[in-house]
Amino acid sequence: MTPISFITPIKNRTDIVIEHRGKKIRLKLFQNTIQSLIDIITPEDCWEYVIVDFKSDDVNMTEFIESLQKPDNLIFKIHTVDQPFFDRGGGINIGVELASHPVIFVMDADMMIKSRKMFDDIEDVVVKQNKVMFALCWYYLNPNHTRGFLPNGGTGNVILKKDMFVNMTNNSSWGKEDNINEAYFVSRGLSCRMYYHENKEFIHQWHPSDIRHIYYPSKPT
Repeated sequence: MTPISFITPIKNRTDIVIEHRGKKIRLKLFQNTIQSLIDIITPEDCWEYVIVDFKSDDVNMTEFIESLQKPDNLIFKIHTVDQPFFDRGGGINIGVELASHPVIFVMDADMMIKSRKMFDDIEDVVVKQNKVMFALCWYYLNPNHTRGFLPNGGTGNVILKKDMFVNMTNNSSWGKEDNINEAYFVSRGLSCRMYYHENKEFIHQWHPSDIRHIYYPSKPT
């Protein structure tokens, strides 16, 4: 398999406590994301994970990563951005600059990969066909992950060769940077949408809808 660099801009998604229907729920979204990769990586893979951390205060990101039991062929890089606001597009741009591998996978902090099928498709669509893959996932609607849906819209998580990357828009509204990025590749006949919902192979973990999509309360001290 071609080596892959996963990239995640993040702020407060690793260990947070939220109120839901009168109860407190602890969410470990990013921890679950990373664990899903640890669970499916094989000795033949060569992966790295670039974390662009916008000064999370739910965990110390370096200490959190060091605490994980992870394989030697999943390498982590952590870059801290010293600014008070979250910028997903700008964070992705930084992550790509730091990435060492030829294939880039922009992974949101609340996703999980549950199957190897996606990596076979990356090798075929991205590596061999030189296309840009947009992976669409299954969205869960409740904390227990018993109800969910495949959204009609959305662009999907972008996966492409590093030398094809086009800078994301900085400080845009949530999702706008994805739309601009996809439109660029659609106009050049390079975009390929892939759906991973039949067996819930690629999932978006449940969390409350929030207007900023990032600023969650920190865990209690």
